[in-house]
Amino acid sequence: MSLVPLTKAQQAVKNEISAGVSAFRDAFQKRQDYAAANRIVAELAVKAHNLHLQLKKTGHEPRFRQFMYENRGVSPDTVEFYNHVHALEDLLLFLANEHANDDPVDHTIGDEFSLALSTNSGGYAIKRSYTLKRTQTGWAVKDGGIYVECDKDASPSLTRRLDQDQIDYPDGLSGWLEWLWWQAREHGATHDMVQKALDDLARWIVDVNSSSPQSGLWENFGGNSRSVRETHGTGDVGCNATFDFRVFSRRWGHEDTYRLKRKRNGWEVEFTSGLTVGDKRGYPALFENLQHDSINYPRTLGERLAWLWEAARRQRLTRSEIQAAIDALATWVSHVEQNTPDGSPWEGYK
Repeated sequence: MSLVPLTKAQQAVKNEISAGVSAFRDAFQKRQDYAAANRIVAELAVKAHNLHLQLKKTGHEPRFRQFMYENRGVSPDTVEFYNHVHALEDLLLFLANEHANDDPVDHTIGDEFSLALSTNSGGYAIKRSYTLKRTQTGWAVKDGGIYVECDKDASPSLTRRLDQDQIDYPDGLSGWLEWLWWQAREHGATHDMVQKALDDLARWIVDVNSSSPQSGLWENFGGNSRSVRETHGTGDVGCNATFDFRVFSRRWGHEDTYRLKRKRNGWEVEFTSGLTVGDKRGYPALFENLQHDSINYPRTLGERLAWLWEAARRQRLTRSEIQAAIDALATWVSHVEQNTPDGSPWEGYK
């Protein structure tokens, strides 16, 4: 550890910045007085800027991680650079250790990884493997013997290949891949660490498919066909009926109940945020609520709700038959939510 040498006056400024950061946290997090918090940071930015210029003259100019330079978007020897609590916190880290903000070595640029999906349990069989290469700008996905350059979330190539192979996956998969890319960079993850994280995602994708509803009404949903058979009769008996959609939320640690009302043109959704209208897939009504609470759900959930809406009309399904099908979907969503990857490097992600 290399402590930055400070004069008495500079040490006093450092102490003021440290106390100010604590005061900011109290105002922002405990009292939620955002105006006061902003004033504190603005005052500290002037002090930090002056200290920065003094240290620069003595050969101890504060250094920061590359992402901090990118996020701030201004030179570190300006007042505006320090007008953010994270910049102030990193300044304090630097003063305690000149190497505290050194960027780790990014070990895995150019490395190849596999997203291997394999299982034959529970009557569900799958064996697919996708090759990814981590690049300076994102992931490259191998397709037909060549690599296709993608963003940090591996889009659009990876999800397109999964769609072509009729493999379901968590709707937010791209976000998890982007998080992994940044974690590898910011923490200097080894090849084995990145591969282990991809294995976590692979197991989750397999679990999404192996736990999908297969019984009852859902026996007729699957494969290449999404058609709905017709039942002769009169009256759409499930129209205007309300159904419970109970799903587990990791964020709150309990089940939440959404009420779905089957209307003539789609699903009406009632939750704590109020009443919203969706189409036959439930968009955007249901999905805005799920995303707000960071609930992970299978990508084909909307497609299944649309299929159920049509099946209810064409097959004259009773309210209990529709509720049973919705219960199966809700159980599936809860299973996907409860089995999200955890541990390193996923701490801090939704």
